[in-house]
Amino acid sequence: MRLSLGNNQKIKLLARRVFFNPFPDDYLRIYQPDVRRATVIYFFFCIGISFLSFLLPDGASLLGKENQILVYSRLTVLLLSAFFAFLLIKWRPFFRRRIERYSILSSGVIVFSILPYVFLDPGRMGLYFHFYTTLVVSGNILLWLTGTTVVIFNGLFYFSLVLCTSLTGNKNVLQHDFANVLIYLFTGIFGNLLINFWRVMDHRAKKKLQKAVSKLRDKNIQIEKISKVDELTGLYNRRYLIEQFELFLKRAQRYRFSLAMIILDMDYLKEINDSYGHLAGDLSLRTISDVMKQRVRATDICSRIGGDEFCILLDAIKKKIWFNFAKT
Repeated sequence: MRLSLGNNQKIKLLARRVFFNPFPDDYLRIYQPDVRRATVIYFFFCIGISFLSFLLPDGASLLGKENQILVYSRLTVLLLSAFFAFLLIKWRPFFRRRIERYSILSSGVIVFSILPYVFLDPGRMGLYFHFYTTLVVSGNILLWLTGTTVVIFNGLFYFSLVLCTSLTGNKNVLQHDFANVLIYLFTGIFGNLLINFWRVMDHRAKKKLQKAVSKLRDKNIQIEKISKVDELTGLYNRRYLIEQFELFLKRAQRYRFSLAMIILDMDYLKEINDSYGHLAGDLSLRTISDVMKQRVRATDICSRIGGDEFCILLDAIKKKIWFNFAKT
């Protein structure tokens, strides 16, 4: 029962985030290329719809002013869509952090650019209805808009339709297409909410997976470090020394340089442990290890091979130099 309540609470919080909250910053940053690509697709979709609309019959009226207005409305959508797509493709870095606002403003300008033609050509209100609604619904589906933005945008769209039909005296057109327009709008809104819900769920799953992979990577690094480093002194252990010795030897044979190995042990470690305790003995081992690490190069290997025994592996070093190094 507790698990069920917990899952329901998570679903409520997730639904609230999808429907009412804006996208988080990291969400838009991660999916910014996809948002830009979807916006460009929407612009080209508008261009395609404009071209297709030229193939549709304009009605029974004779060629004249009304037909010219209809052609101008289609050209306006075509040119605006091409212009906004050109800006987004040409000035990609400029819209990197403004892509959401740009999508809302540009799509709004494209859709509401038809309003003046509706006033000038009320006789073809039905054609504008379908053309207008297609652009809105496609924007709901293609553009990465939040649920709140889509609801407000569709509300403004429908209000503008009601206003246009009222001012032009074509209420019969709105009453005739009322059901179709609402079905289109609700389909677009539902599609947007469903897609956003899936996107947020996918984003949350990817973030959880990234955290799990990061933890696993850290654990692997920690295990690898434990497998080759002596815990007390911080020097490499005997196993790692043997692995590196084979590589050092092959490299020395290939490039023909000298290879040196220095084996040393610490005197009186047992006496220190017996007289002062094992903590003092451990401190002595760490002190010697620190001195060894300070004296060698970054490419050399310092390792602890036994209780009080150490080994230093050096490559590309002259005999006189490593002999003096061993004495000091």
